[in-house]
Amino acid sequence: MQICEQNNSMSKNDIDELGYNQGGVGRHKCVICAYNYGLEDGQLHKNLLDKTGYETCEHGSQAPIYRIESIHDNQKSSQGRHKCLICAYELGFNRSLEDTKTSIINNKRTSGTLRFNKQHKATKTTNKIRKKDYIEEQKYKTLLGLMGEKLVVKHLEQDNYTVDHISLSDDTIGYDIRAIKNGITQYIEVKTTTKDFNTDFFISKNELNFMTKNINNYFLYRVYNYDFKTNDAEFDIIHSEDIKNNYTKDCISYKVQINE
Repeated sequence: MQICEQNNSMSKNDIDELGYNQGGVGRHKCVICAYNYGLEDGQLHKNLLDKTGYETCEHGSQAPIYRIESIHDNQKSSQGRHKCLICAYELGFNRSLEDTKTSIINNKRTSGTLRFNKQHKATKTTNKIRKKDYIEEQKYKTLLGLMGEKLVVKHLEQDNYTVDHISLSDDTIGYDIRAIKNGITQYIEVKTTTKDFNTDFFISKNELNFMTKNINNYFLYRVYNYDFKTNDAEFDIIHSEDIKNNYTKDCISYKVQINE
């Protein structure tokens, strides 16, 4: 292990595997500190989206500008001189997220509550135009969904359902959870957001097709106001008929193939 003057550590193998950056952003700054900032920010209670701006290196990695600017210089060759600070940050970030994902799948993070709330009315909302960032789309989306699914599984088990968390082994079937109680099977799709109930959500063509074929047994659990730090959220159940009749569905992308 290499230890910098800030008493942060990083393995020599990880440092050696980093790409070089001889003249870009973060040159001569401490890659060990960058790596440890990535580990810290990868913890789910950190909301990086509150910070402004990201830098992208020549290798395609990203790191928040505020993190880069806060890192001290380090000219020691044994501690990553001329190595890419942004790649070091993203390495730590990804590693922390993978550790969190593993703990969720293995049921090691089971505290938290899911509160039913029917005291709202769905209203049409307008999204603000903004540029999506790589970290939000690629890093948090999967974990946020998994956290919501785990809360729903816990809630169903406490309500004496026999539960099979389908999406852990296959996320192409068209639903996330199969729950059985009194001989009746429910197919449950979970959509989770850190925002309020009226926030738009995305549903795939495959999910819509499955819902149509199982209209009487399909339910969408809308998990909202999710708090990463406490693992708490509220939820409401949207019935398939409600999705079919009262929600506008807009196609936002197309699969494009060459004509034969």
